[in-house]
Amino acid sequence: MSELESIPEELRIALRVPLIASSKEFQDVWYVQRYLMRLKARQMLTHEIRKYCDDDVKEKILQDENEYLGIILRHALKRILAYLRTRDYDFCICAYLSKDPYLPRWEGITILINTTYRNFRERMRIWREIEQQLTELFNQFRRNDSRNLEKIDEANEIIATTVEKL
Repeated sequence: MSELESIPEELRIALRVPLIASSKEFQDVWYVQRYLMRLKARQMLTHEIRKYCDDDVKEKILQDENEYLGIILRHALKRILAYLRTRDYDFCICAYLSKDPYLPRWEGITILINTTYRNFRERMRIWREIEQQLTELFNQFRRNDSRNLEKIDEANEIIATTVEKL
């Protein structure tokens, strides 16, 4: 009797451990798992996320149970890039994990937008217009998929933006 067969059946079911009798079956299960992990990574780690997000953000997207996080982040980056390109701003974008000192359990994704601006008013105008773009994006997701409002709102609470001088 193999070690896996000696695990009580109710424990195997609770922990989702498959009963594998041979190493060939184990390899087959492993190849399928690896394929599914790569497929999920390919779907979630799109071009924008690979280019503008640091490794911690990529890991969070892959490990987070909320699949909307990666999807919405991708669309948010696309909207921010389109906004900045239409305004002919010099810019640099980076998304990173951040924490709030007042909310120690909160871990969010901050999109840092480094761009050129003349004064504080212009900086705030750029930030407000970007936030307006993201608000429209979240509202669009809410209208199109009303069954998952909770997941969309959770993604909204995780993604934040900030504008700094280039």
